[in-house]
Amino acid sequence: MAINILLVEDSRYKRDRIIDHILNDNNSIKIDEAYSFTSGWQKLIKKEYDLIILDMSLPTYDKTEQEQGGKFRTFGGRELARKLIRHNISSNFLFITQYRSFSDTGDSHTLQSLEKEFEQMFDKQYLGIIYFDTSSTLWKAEVTKTINKLILK
Repeated sequence: MAINILLVEDSRYKRDRIIDHILNDNNSIKIDEAYSFTSGWQKLIKKEYDLIILDMSLPTYDKTEQEQGGKFRTFGGRELARKLIRHNISSNFLFITQYRSFSDTGDSHTLQSLEKEFEQMFDKQYLGIIYFDTSSTLWKAEVTKTINKLILK
């Protein structure tokens, strides 16, 4: 069974590591990429995905040599997940972030507080939040475990 994944991640380095790991682990997976909140949403309304992997912090628009990506959204991934729910898009989603805490105009969260919030807010579509640490392979094991659960469904 082929699994369709959308990876919404603005960091090329992180995006490449995640894609390499997923494709190395399973060749029946197809991955589309988006680099910002807006390009992620544009892909989500055009195609159904089995899994959406979201970075927590995203620029509003794709960065180019001339553009910095518009306003930086500290909780851009959370905003996209909320939009999925409001538009009744039934894709499962997972967050992968390099930060242990987030703060934006008085709204501060740790990974643990976000985990609790997301479990209450998103219910069954939310599959977890993973800390991306280049010095560890733990994130890889967690991504593999999540994808394997989807394959076994």
